[in-house]
This record gives sequence, C-alpha cells and structure tokens, in this order.
Amino acid sequence: MAIYISSRQKQVLKILLDVLKMPLFHAMLLALLLSSLSIPMPEVLLKSTSLVGRAAIPLMGFILGAQLAAINIKFSYLKIITLAVGLRLLVSPLVAGPMLSLLAVDGLERQVALVQTSGPAALLPLMYVIRFNRSPDLLATVIMATTLLAGVTLTVLIRLVS
Repeated sequence: MAIYISSRQKQVLKILLDVLKMPLFHAMLLALLLSSLSIPMPEVLLKSTSLVGRAAIPLMGFILGAQLAAINIKFSYLKIITLAVGLRLLVSPLVAGPMLSLLAVDGLERQVALVQTSGPAALLPLMYVIRFNRSPDLLATVIMATTLLAGVTLTVLIRLVS
C-alpha cells in the first residue's frame, strides 16, 4: 500500500508496475510459494537472510536519522503532521478495538494487536517515499512525532487494556 501511495504515477497500471519493480514484492511472492508448497529454505539462504534481516532495522534507523538531520520542517506541514499523529496514535486504537471484538480476538492476542496498531509510524514507508521522492521530510517528521508521543499514548493504552 505504501508503494501505491508513494508512486508518482497517475494510472493504476503504472502504479502496479512500480509495485512489481520492488524486490520486497518478489520476496513476498517467493515466500508464499515456498510456504504453500512446504519447501524448506536451504540453510545457506536462511543464514544470509537472517543476517540481512538483523541489519535492516539499524540501517533504516540510520537512514531516518540522516533524513531527520537534513529536514526542513515547514509550517504548512503542521496540519498534516497533526492529522497523521492523531490518526496513528488516537484513532487507530479506537478503530482496532471494535474490529478485534467483531473478529472475536481476545486475551493476549487482543492486547498485542491493539499495541501494534497504536505504535509509532513505521520506517519502511520512508524507504518508499525516498525512492519515489515524495516528501521524505514530511514522513520523517511524522515518524519522529509519533515516536516521541507514542510514549504517552501507549502508556495510557497499555494501562487501559491490562
């Protein structure tokens, strides 16, 4: 979805072509195929993907830091940032709660799902925004704001659901 939103293309077919160009899409298809056919991954691939996976989060954190060091927060972004933070940290758990009830999810699974849907904005969309050159300053600022404010909102949410 992030690729779809980040793409500069106007036509759905061209946007889908952008999606098809992303290695993550191909990896997902391959994983689904191997999983559905119950084909185990060779040990050498497991080790190399594990190594890359462990490096991904620190690398994305570094890229976010570099982006934040170079941002120029514009006053015109304030409404968008406020809306994004409100949607992510306040509206998201209010929507997720009833949906989880409707799906009869309860117990620890419900608590984990609520916390997951109410956390800070993710780093992966930042990679797409940078790739398609679509306001990386804005998204980096949203990630920073949701990360800073999530300490308060998640504390309240965890207190309410436990």
